[in-house]
Amino acid sequence: MLHVFQLICLASFLLSVDSYPNPTGASIDSACSELMPIHGYAAQTTQPPYNIAFNPSNFAPGQSVTVTLTSQGTGFKGFMIQARRANISQNQEYLGSFSVVANTIQACAGKALVHSSNTVKQSLAFNWTAPVTSVGDVSFRVTFVQGKTMFWTKIVSNVLMESVITTSTVSTTPTVITTSTVSTTSTVSTKSTVATTSTVTTTSTKITTVKTGSGSVPLVSSDMIVIAGLLLAYTLIRD
Repeated sequence: MLHVFQLICLASFLLSVDSYPNPTGASIDSACSELMPIHGYAAQTTQPPYNIAFNPSNFAPGQSVTVTLTSQGTGFKGFMIQARRANISQNQEYLGSFSVVANTIQACAGKALVHSSNTVKQSLAFNWTAPVTSVGDVSFRVTFVQGKTMFWTKIVSNVLMESVITTSTVSTTPTVITTSTVSTTSTVSTKSTVATTSTVTTTSTKITTVKTGSGSVPLVSSDMIVIAGLLLAYTLIRD
């Protein structure tokens, strides 16, 4: 009877490990860094039959994005999803937070979402909310669990781009243009003109004589009188 009880307990334990974590999420926190289930088996290396989609295709700080996990065939029982920076050379901290929907719980200090039920899921949608500060482009990392020995780890989604906010600054500062023109051109025109005109007029005077009984008496012309007057005036001025 004891052996039967032990087998039942062991089977229950294996089932819980295979399908879903402790409802508090505490049992899977050790898987947060590598998204590796504690199953004791290696992850699959083939192409996973699952898709990761999101809408819209870009986000702004603080914005919510709808994430959808879908199966292309056999559904998944378990999963873990995180958001990290798309550039793996940057800090790979867990970013944002996920909304809790049916059959899910938060893990990794609220930065991841995991399954809480072993039901097979063909599709599951929930919201991811970006940090209120800029973090750059992100991508989602997901581990899909099909069974205890069948799981795919760290499947990377397409890049979810952060919207670029452009700030335009218009300057309203008035501009004063002052133009000062100083003319220092001074024009001095000095013109000294001394004109000396010396005119010498030679007058040929014809003296006419008048014959009288006692001889010829010369008549004095008016020109001679003028010349005599000029000579007299010149003599007076010089003295």
